[in-house]
Amino acid sequence: MSGLSFRRRVGLVAVGALLLALVLPVTTSSAAAPGGNNPICDSSGANCWWRVKANLTTFAAPPVGVQGWFTIERPTIHDLQNQHSLAAMFIGEYAGNDITNGIEMGWAVAPSVYGGDTRPHLFAFSVRQAHQDPTCWTKPTNCGWHENPGARYKIGDVGTALQNQHGVERSFFILRNTDGRWLVEYEGDTLGWYDSAYWDGSGGFHPNEVSWYGEVQHTAAGLLDLTGARGGPGCTEMGNGNFGHSQDAATVGGLGYWTQDASGFHNNWAHPVRSENGGSNLDWYDMGDQLNQSWFTYGGSGGREGQAAC
Repeated sequence: MSGLSFRRRVGLVAVGALLLALVLPVTTSSAAAPGGNNPICDSSGANCWWRVKANLTTFAAPPVGVQGWFTIERPTIHDLQNQHSLAAMFIGEYAGNDITNGIEMGWAVAPSVYGGDTRPHLFAFSVRQAHQDPTCWTKPTNCGWHENPGARYKIGDVGTALQNQHGVERSFFILRNTDGRWLVEYEGDTLGWYDSAYWDGSGGFHPNEVSWYGEVQHTAAGLLDLTGARGGPGCTEMGNGNFGHSQDAATVGGLGYWTQDASGFHNNWAHPVRSENGGSNLDWYDMGDQLNQSWFTYGGSGGREGQAAC
């Protein structure tokens, strides 16, 4: 995108949903259990999310974009029909704790969505009037998406096409352009956009929060054992399966948000806070917190550290 640039992490210093599987929970509750296993579940209890997440709600000016540099991983999925694992960023408009409008972008390992494929796939998804249409994954044009015909990358591209390499971060970017389009970019390549008019029926899209996260979701009721030694997310990995506090964990770096004024666009380095919504997931996944330097590591095996469950 002309006039805009990314800066990535250097060394250890930051310089700078498909069926229902990947759908964000727009109204959630915490399901607590012993040992720090507290996923966020929807009102039915059938869909639960474990997240390692960083949120930002205070800005120099209203945000018009979000950026992040993610390592693209291939986590092991224990239940191919009912689980996914992903990493993403989100720019959204919230009313209290509930999402009203927004755009999510990242990579996902979701075999139930991608025909049993266990490789990471690139995705983008919109939220409008507190709703995500599950057909967006196979027919994104149902949800306001316009594909850039000249793009090198496409929504749905898989791991090798995304150039995933261990420890190498790739750039993800969402920005509201001067013409009102919300552009979605991967590695500097504009994949496509959402027209701002897509949100007109809900009074427009006015972001007031941005976030970055790793996520595991379980979508089958009755399969969550929240009390036993092998409870929780059932040995599905987040990130690359290493706990976030470990040296080899998956990384999200270059955390930033964008603002706009009469002089143009401005990159602001983000110092988000670790999300405690839904409680701690430390038995299963955790964070290496470098948020004051605009990056973090995250992940876990989906089983209690130090036990042989996974």
